[in-house]
Amino acid sequence: MTPPSSGTADDKHVDGVVRKTGNDAFTFPVGDGGRYMPLTIAAPSVATDIFTTQYIFSDPDPSYDAGSREGTLYNVSRTEYWLLSRDNGSSDVDVTLSFITSSGVLDLADLVVARWDGSKWVDEGNGGTTGDKDDGTVTSNAAITSFGSAFALGTITADNPLPIRWLDFIAYYQDQDVQLNWTTGTEINNDHFTIERSRDGILFEEIGTVKGKGNSTAVSRYASADTEPYKGESYYRIRQTDYDGTSTYSDIHPVNIGLQELANVVPNPATSDNISLQIASEQRGDMQVTIFDAGGRIVYTNNIAFENGQFRYMIQPEKELSPGLYTLVGQSEQQLFQKKFVIR
Repeated sequence: MTPPSSGTADDKHVDGVVRKTGNDAFTFPVGDGGRYMPLTIAAPSVATDIFTTQYIFSDPDPSYDAGSREGTLYNVSRTEYWLLSRDNGSSDVDVTLSFITSSGVLDLADLVVARWDGSKWVDEGNGGTTGDKDDGTVTSNAAITSFGSAFALGTITADNPLPIRWLDFIAYYQDQDVQLNWTTGTEINNDHFTIERSRDGILFEEIGTVKGKGNSTAVSRYASADTEPYKGESYYRIRQTDYDGTSTYSDIHPVNIGLQELANVVPNPATSDNISLQIASEQRGDMQVTIFDAGGRIVYTNNIAFENGQFRYMIQPEKELSPGLYTLVGQSEQQLFQKKFVIR
């Protein structure tokens, strides 16, 4: 294969593996979906040397732990990476990675090539850059001697926060709604988030949007809710969209609404010696039941097993509950509800 001289673009590239044999410098015309993200190697020393590359538009973590990196690396991209292997020969070559606006590069001087060495990300340096923060390249400081793993954009300072970094995403059932909470560590050009829901985990529908922070290096927390969730099992994810239309996705989180909204404390008002939790359940399972007083102190906790159908559980606190307002929290593996009640 010879280096491409034309015909590569966001809609004209190889979405998969490219293999190259020879001793010429070569730009691999790789990409993923609508992204053309080439990787270039310097000329190998032997004509029979073989190199293979693939670009992956996805978080390298947890396959390549972003938190495991040598001391000079401040951060490693959590949006994209390349797999580069030397399948034949022993030539050491310089490696050049590309970046675009959504890659999150702000300072070319502090940008580096990062390589996974099998246990951590290592700093392969900055031997030169081209272009600007919206369309450019960075080359390793010296020839790479070890291949067969992942390469990614890295930075040696906080001036390059790189792309949005998902810290967590949770979804759970509470008081007839599905609550959705997610946290990001950094955001670059982040326009908005879209909440998506699915019955099968494959076909998703949009159910809401939340405005992003644009550019931020601080931890940001977001929340939304599905006020008309499906009964039974459903799936949720968050799609993050940049100003240029590029999107990334959170992990998919399942929610099983087996406990219907018929969960109540009876009677209400109640007396300390006559408190029951009444549940209408479509399945059997275990639940942690906790009661808090008006000051947020735990006055009762217990694990219970419930059956499908109508179920009633008598609550027997060790100490008599004083008159006042209380909150009962019931939590199973994927469901959570709160019920307020009064002791008279």
